[in-house]
Amino acid sequence: MRKFILIILFLSALIFASSLEDIATDYLNALITENYQKALELSSEIMKKQLSVEKMKNIWTQITATYGNFESIQKLEIVQKPPYTIFVFTSKFKNALLNISITINKDKKVDGLFFSPAQKFTYKIPRYVKTESFIEKDIKVNNLPGKLTIPKEKTEYAVILIHGSGPNDMDETIGPNKVFKDIAYGLSSNNIAVLRYDKRTLYQKDMDISIKKEVINDVLEAIKILKNQNFSRIFLLGHSLGAYIAPYIANISKDVSGIILLAPPVRNLEDVILDQLNFLKNNNEEIIKKLKALKENKLDEDEVVLGAKAKYWYDLRKYNPLNYLKGKKALILFGKNDYQVTLKDYEIFKNLKDETLKIKLFEGLTHLFTTGEKSPNAYLMENHVNVDVINEIVKFINEN
Repeated sequence: MRKFILIILFLSALIFASSLEDIATDYLNALITENYQKALELSSEIMKKQLSVEKMKNIWTQITATYGNFESIQKLEIVQKPPYTIFVFTSKFKNALLNISITINKDKKVDGLFFSPAQKFTYKIPRYVKTESFIEKDIKVNNLPGKLTIPKEKTEYAVILIHGSGPNDMDETIGPNKVFKDIAYGLSSNNIAVLRYDKRTLYQKDMDISIKKEVINDVLEAIKILKNQNFSRIFLLGHSLGAYIAPYIANISKDVSGIILLAPPVRNLEDVILDQLNFLKNNNEEIIKKLKALKENKLDEDEVVLGAKAKYWYDLRKYNPLNYLKGKKALILFGKNDYQVTLKDYEIFKNLKDETLKIKLFEGLTHLFTTGEKSPNAYLMENHVNVDVINEIVKFINEN
C-alpha cells in the first residue's frame, strides 16, 4: 500500500500555492508536468524575456534526456538574499540527484532558474544523541532488514517502532528527515534499547495485502526477538497508521508493558484522508468519489483505493484504537501543526477522560514531530524529532 501519507503528501505539495515557498513549488510543478505556459505566467517580466516557453521546454527536455525522468523531491532549502528568496529543491531524477534553484523576487515572481549537481543527503546526528552511550547492530525481523540500538549500560527496557502508511524504510525516511532513526538514537541515549526495521511494503507491492501481513505479524515477531534477548519491559511506539494499530497488538500480546502513540488517527481513515485533501485543496474528483463511497460501504471489496483494495480499508476499521485502549498504559502525543492527523482526533482522545492515558499536544510540531509550518513543504526541510518529544517518551517509559 503506497498512498495515504506519501503520495498525498508529495503530489499535493506541488499544487498548494500562496506564499513565496508555494509559488516556487508551483513553478517547479509546472516544469515537471510540462505546463510551460503556467511557468511563464509565474515569471517576472525580465524572466519572460530570457526564458520563453520554447526555451523552457528545451531546457527541461535536455535535463530529462541527460538525467532521466523526474521522480521526487528529496529536500527543500531556503536561502535569503534580499530582495530575493532562493528555493533549492534537491530532486531525484532516474539517474542522478539535481538541485533545482528557483529565485523569487519581492514582487512574488520567479526571477531565476538554475540546475546543479546535488550531493547525496547525509544524516546529521541530533544534538540530543549521545553516540558513545549505545551500540547498533544489524538484525532481521521475518527476513526484513533492521537495526537494534542497545545501550552500553544494562537495561530491561526496549521499544519497537511501528511505521506509518507507505513503503517505509527502517528509519521512516520522509524527505531529508529520518523520524525513526532520531527516535531510536534519542531513546538509546537514555538507556532504552530500540528495534526498528524496514516495512514489508517496501519490498512487497501487493494491492491485496491485509494489515496483519503488512504490519501486525512483523511486530509480533519483533516482540519475540526482544523477549529472547532478555528485555523484560517491551513497549510499542507507533506513528500514524502504526499508532492506530499498536493498541490492538498490545491486546493480543501479553509481553507489552505500554504503548506510545504518535499522531494516532482515531476516526475512519477515509475521513482523515478527506480532511487532508480538503486542507491541501486537492480536488481530485475520482479519489474523493471513491473515498466517499468507501465511507458509505458502497465500494466493491476488490475496487482499488489509493493503492489498496477496498477490503483493506474496511478491515482497518476493526482495529480502531478506541476499542483496545481500556486499561492500557499509553502515552499519546500530537503536534498542533499536523494537517494529517489533526486536532479532531486529539479532541476525541481528550474527551475520553481516561486517567490511564497520558495525552499531550505540542505547539508548533508537524506530523513528523519536527518544528515546522502546517504545510507539506515542512516535511522537505531538514530537521529532527523535537527533543521535548524524546524526553516525554523517556519519562513515560521510566515511570512504567
